[in-house]
Order: sequence, then structure tokens, then C-alpha cells
Amino acid sequence: MNIKAYLDYFEEISDLPRDEQFTLLDKAHALIQEGSVVSKFSLVSVLVPLFVILALVGGGTLLFGVSVLVIIMSVVFSLLLSRVVVNELNTSILQKSLKRVLVEQEARN
Repeated sequence: MNIKAYLDYFEEISDLPRDEQFTLLDKAHALIQEGSVVSKFSLVSVLVPLFVILALVGGGTLLFGVSVLVIIMSVVFSLLLSRVVVNELNTSILQKSLKRVLVEQEARN
């Protein structure tokens, strides 16, 4: 995951210098990764598109019948929709972890 994309993104840290933002985001990312064999970000990036594709292709096939055009349109729309969902989930996971890092940092001070 590219945490540089989240610099100046979260209002909790947007007023801080970029190097401090990067440090906090890196700590939040490390907090998410610790204690798990598989990265939550990787898991979300694989499972969400799979479920969205299965749901939309299955639903499209049930509603409109088996057609190559329906299947292709369902897959394309599923991939676009799943990309948005994955980005939102990753942002949510990182923001929750960032809040924990900020609370821990305030507790130390």
C-alpha cells in the first residue's frame, strides 16, 4: 500500500508537516500489519473484487439470462465498483489505525 497517497488526506494530521504525517501514517500502517500473517489490505484487495464480480455476474445472469454481453458488462462494472469499495475500505482501515496511533501518542505526552 502506498501511504504517500494519504499525505494531507486525513484532517486529523493535515496541519502537520509532511514528514510527521508520513511517520504517523507509517506507524498506523505498521500497527495494521503487526500480528497478522496476511495483510488486511491484501485480503481486502483480493476478496472484495471476487465477491463483487460473483454477485454482479450472478445477479445479471439471473435477471437477464446467460449472454456474453451481460457477463462482460457485469465484469467490467464489477471491477470498477470493487476498486471504489477497496479504496474506501483501505482508507477506513488506515484512518482507524491512525486514530489509535494519535491516541497512543497523546497518552505518552
